[in-house]
Amino acid sequence: MADPVDGSITHVFGQMRRGNPNAAGKLLNQFFPRLVGLARKTLDGNPRQVADEQDAAQSAFASFWQRAERGDFGGDLDRNEIWKLLSTITVRKALKQIEREKAQKRGGGRVHAESSLAAMAHAQGGTFGLDQQFGAVPSEEFDLICEELLMQLDDEPRAFALMRLMGYKNREIAKIHDCTERKVERKLQLIRLIWQNETAD
Repeated sequence: MADPVDGSITHVFGQMRRGNPNAAGKLLNQFFPRLVGLARKTLDGNPRQVADEQDAAQSAFASFWQRAERGDFGGDLDRNEIWKLLSTITVRKALKQIEREKAQKRGGGRVHAESSLAAMAHAQGGTFGLDQQFGAVPSEEFDLICEELLMQLDDEPRAFALMRLMGYKNREIAKIHDCTERKVERKLQLIRLIWQNETAD
């Protein structure tokens, strides 16, 4: 009997998008170790429980699965597109854990809603100037614009851009990624140029 979720990653994603939990499990097995590694790198140097990186990866995949079934990603995706989406969501989840830890240390404080990248970006002034071009669009549409632009970047610059959108300072990004602040500045400037060219009329 044929495997109900055999075939390419794109085919498996299509089956998951149509509600096949076996396909979701196959995708989770395929990407989970890399997602845990990415979450661990993002959380490195910050106080956390042992299982936090796994929690971030699991939460990210659950969000990805729910959104795929809702049709948020349009049609079928290839392996690279799936990874870029999953890694973006995983970094966001890991950063939210850092924010929660900081808020608890301060004895409270506001933690932004995970559902809206637009709300976080506008609240923290980290929009890369995108608000000047797309300031009138609804938050949901701004989220999609940000996600599409993030997917164009490789893993490290994507993580830098996401943290900047969430309001992290360059020195904080450098500390989390164990690099120089100058490197962060260069990467962010390159990202701005890429995005400016992409969104130019």
